Amino acid sequence: IGGISNAEGEWKLKEKEEWEAIPKWKRAYGLFHLGTALEAKGDREEAAKVFGILAESLPDHRLALYAHFRQGINLALSGGDAKGPLGAVKNLTTSDAGSLAGDMEKALNVIILAGAGDFKKANREAGRVRSRFRESPADWIFWRELWSGILLENKEYDAAMIIYDELHKKMGSSP
Repeated sequence: IGGISNAEGEWKLKEKEEWEAIPKWKRAYGLFHLGTALEAKGDREEAAKVFGILAESLPDHRLALYAHFRQGINLALSGGDAKGPLGAVKNLTTSDAGSLAGDMEKALNVIILAGAGDFKKANREAGRVRSRFRESPADWIFWRELWSGILLENKEYDAAMIIYDELHKKMGSSP
């Protein structure tokens, strides 16, 4: 299994032999960036598929945890069932990725609530997740951008503006 982009801007699966000939790091990063691009395009169902392929085909790669997390986010926000990726993230809380996986588990639970339409409860829970990612600036930025987008979708403009201001202040002093 594998994923590539073709000239028409679509992605397709490669044959197993061809896929396995590609170095693992290229497969992992290629799939991760393809999933991220599909996510940015707003094609959450396809993004979830790509992140799922990464998580399942390269379970020992350092991006597998992120792939499970992003798969769950995209499934939850597209109306799909995110329990599988949530369980995978939860299982990784006992591994070396424990603390980060625990943070992702909490964040994914919030996204599942928001995706199911329980925005009030999700918003309360999001406050508990908010500071958890501070040990990893990239993950903290991803979480804050994701949550601010959900706030905007739910017409919580003032709350979203607070996050954007926070990001601007934090990033303003960063190269």
